[in-house]
Amino acid sequence: MTYNVLNNDQNIELAILRVATLSFRCNEFVQLSAGPNNANINIGVQTMVDLEKNFVALNVKVTFTPIEDQNIILMEGDFQTIFGINDLASWKNQHNEIALPDDVNYTMTTIALSHARALFANFSANGPFKHLIIPILSKEWIERELLKKL
Repeated sequence: MTYNVLNNDQNIELAILRVATLSFRCNEFVQLSAGPNNANINIGVQTMVDLEKNFVALNVKVTFTPIEDQNIILMEGDFQTIFGINDLASWKNQHNEIALPDDVNYTMTTIALSHARALFANFSANGPFKHLIIPILSKEWIERELLKKL
């Protein structure tokens, strides 16, 4: 991808270096009430940057809880996607923070969510909550709920 940054064309090369499950657990002792919308989902994304190694890691944490009691965890997982970015330090802003273009942040977030969705579905496939999946999220929701916090 190529972007015009301060009137200079600057190339950004992005590669997926690693996809990993950091944790997953399922509480098989809880019974859910009947119905299609019997659980809440909470999704969060945490970003970590390593300038020396030129990578950005996105951790996607997903938690399902029953509608009736938000304090009970049905299932939760923490999944990581690490992206390599050439010359990451060149994307520092005046506050000495990495400031990648919005569409690159959006792309990395949607890829990390997709990896989390696949891994979560794989781990929960044979359990009591296999019907609970990470939904496809709208661009508006991702920008409002996840990207504003990155």
